[in-house]
Amino acid sequence: MRYRTGGVKWNRATTTSRTALQRVTLTHAYTSHMTTESLYLMGAHEIRVRLGGISRQRVYQITRHKDFPTPVARLAAGDVWLADDVEAWIKQKRPHEYDVE
Repeated sequence: MRYRTGGVKWNRATTTSRTALQRVTLTHAYTSHMTTESLYLMGAHEIRVRLGGISRQRVYQITRHKDFPTPVARLAAGDVWLADDVEAWIKQKRPHEYDVE
């Protein structure tokens, strides 16, 4: 699936039990039509906070593991992942870290 940036909106949502997520609006390119959808992305810092404040080195080890989701983009500031993919990985691999609201 290929995405093309349509317009970038950064939004910090703050809650007590969830980390701040970045929201970006992407244009999803199909062969016959274009649709716009909002996706929530997580960087290494958000993953670090979501997993209870683990070290930067540990986040690097976890995100490089073969069973961790593939990043949707590799930026100069670091990789970004779909928040839904990261949450699904946490639910599957670290159920003790997954809190249901």
